[in-house]
Amino acid sequence: MTIRFKLIMAAIAIVVVANSILALVAVEYSEHFLVMMIVTTVVSLGLIYTVTMLVMRPVGRIVAMSRKVIAGDMTARVGIRPPGELGLLCQAIDAMAEAVARRETQLTQAARQQVSRAEKLASIGRLAAGVAHEINNPLTGVLTFAHLLRHKPHMNVEDHQDLDLIIHETTRAAEIVRGLLDFARERPTKMEPLDINDVVRRTVRLIANQKKFEHISIEEVLQDDLPEVCGDMNPLQQVLLNLALNACTAMPSGGRLTITTTASDGSVILCVADTGCGIKEELLEMIFEPFFTTQPVGKGTGLGLSVTFGIVEQHNGTLEVQSKEGQGSTFIISLPALTS
Repeated sequence: MTIRFKLIMAAIAIVVVANSILALVAVEYSEHFLVMMIVTTVVSLGLIYTVTMLVMRPVGRIVAMSRKVIAGDMTARVGIRPPGELGLLCQAIDAMAEAVARRETQLTQAARQQVSRAEKLASIGRLAAGVAHEINNPLTGVLTFAHLLRHKPHMNVEDHQDLDLIIHETTRAAEIVRGLLDFARERPTKMEPLDINDVVRRTVRLIANQKKFEHISIEEVLQDDLPEVCGDMNPLQQVLLNLALNACTAMPSGGRLTITTTASDGSVILCVADTGCGIKEELLEMIFEPFFTTQPVGKGTGLGLSVTFGIVEQHNGTLEVQSKEGQGSTFIISLPALTS
């Protein structure tokens, strides 16, 4: 039963009650009865019209506007301001619609940026595959001949040390190229048992030689015999890489980045702690929201931590943060451990 129908029925009831009262007094005032009936009916009809204009018209506009927004028309507005509380309601609904429209625009722009970025990363991945092949060939040749030279007779200690250095650095270069290729290569999501310590080691190999981290000490505190988790290596690497890059940004003058893994109560705990500037207490509840960033305009999209949070949730895990301004931050990831 609609509000309009209820109001009309209430007005009709008023007319009926009024006419009943008039019927009771008709005996004494019979000469005025017809006039009183007409006046009462006119007043009741006027009441119905007033209620319809003051209440039902705004309600109808609100319902029509809501249906347009649901259908995808973000420009729809109520557009009227009746007096009283209904006017305030219409104003609030229009303000809400404006906020939803702005949010929709932001999400659309972010989605386009993400698609563009994904296309660029896919192109970089294809390019990296070709570059890695071209680089690995000469690296393999250098390693092969370095090992052959090392086993030649009549080599002195200094020559052996030089060849060991060549072998070590060439191997390290090959590992860096392989790690970058594995990270950039596009592949379908594959949930499988994996060791979080392996995720940490691979990610640290990616960032350890970057210029951004040259003044940052990276410490790995990894528990041995850690239970496996069910996850996808690439997204989990992205989680750790995002947290490490945020920590780097928080330590522009250098500092210490500590990555810790432990097992507790059926979960695997991964902690990423830095000695940076920390986060203000009033901002802690907002840092995982899309588009929220404390960096200057043009320096960040505000999507890194929200994407990180989403990946952790996809792995049935939780992501928390502990931070105090000026005392660094610690991000705590908890993932369910696989039972043997």
